[in-house]
Amino acid sequence: MIELTIKVEHINYEDLADLLLPMLMEQVPKEGLAGYLLRSPDKTEALVKELLSRMPQSQRDELLVKYINHNSGKAMDKLEDMAAKNGVSIKLRDISAKTL
Repeated sequence: MIELTIKVEHINYEDLADLLLPMLMEQVPKEGLAGYLLRSPDKTEALVKELLSRMPQSQRDELLVKYINHNSGKAMDKLEDMAAKNGVSIKLRDISAKTL
């Protein structure tokens, strides 16, 4: 068994806004100004980018960790498919992330 660790030096979180939107929406109350803005599709992307820019780095990292862990099954499938296309048979057991 091989444990794979990937260290990321920098991520532009604004570029990830569309991917992170569902998780951010879970954290924003449905009532009040934030709820109103999230129901306006034309303002949602701008709001998400603004929220990401104001979040401390530790919160942005934790949000991305949740996204990676939530989608680990899809990531494993894609890595296995890519390896197979390159003639390598591989079966991944787990992909997970944690903040340090």
